[in-house]
Amino acid sequence: MLRGISNLMCTLPLFLALLGISGAQYEKYSFRGFPKSELMPLESAYGYALDQYAAENWKESVKYLEMSLRLNRLLRDSEAFCSHNCSRVARRVGEWGNFMELEAFGHVLSRAACLKGCKSTLPVFQLNRPKADLLRDFDKRIPYRYLQLAYFKAKKLEKAVSAAHTYLQKNPDDEMMKKNLNYYKTLFDVDEYLIDLEERPYEKLFLKSVKLYNSGDFRSSTIEMELA
Repeated sequence: MLRGISNLMCTLPLFLALLGISGAQYEKYSFRGFPKSELMPLESAYGYALDQYAAENWKESVKYLEMSLRLNRLLRDSEAFCSHNCSRVARRVGEWGNFMELEAFGHVLSRAACLKGCKSTLPVFQLNRPKADLLRDFDKRIPYRYLQLAYFKAKKLEKAVSAAHTYLQKNPDDEMMKKNLNYYKTLFDVDEYLIDLEERPYEKLFLKSVKLYNSGDFRSSTIEMELA
């Protein structure tokens, strides 16, 4: 277990450095220094945001919708970190003799112990885990449907365009959102704001750099990290 924690701490700086390379869509997001004041259950933040949305308190709704998106990303990044770190757990060949099934089971237990230890070090896992249907809504980018209108009502038209575009990447048949986006196009040139706020182009490079780092190829890992 101590060796696993040591490996975790060795991988952490690389992971944090890569997560620091984020787009403008999460200007206030930081995996390394997520503010304690924002660390709350995702369901609470999102539920409050929707309550404010229904009450037409647009600025407050925007604040908590954005916070909900950051909390969801923190959860995903934390899960990704532990998953990739614990993928290094080696199978103990020969420990169970010729009992291959027991060897496989032992490997599963070792990885589970690694994941448990890793998650115990990350604050997001100390909160109540969101329900599966809520996580599916975030995966489908449903929050951006609300965020688009809230931005519009708060007179943040450029951000409304980006929210609408982001939502349509997962919901291309939503006629109302397409109508909204076309309306914005009649107001100003929207091209530079047609940004997928959830796109993370460095993810493939990140995975490659972690594999290189774990294999001891630090020079190539650094190159891939810089490319990311």
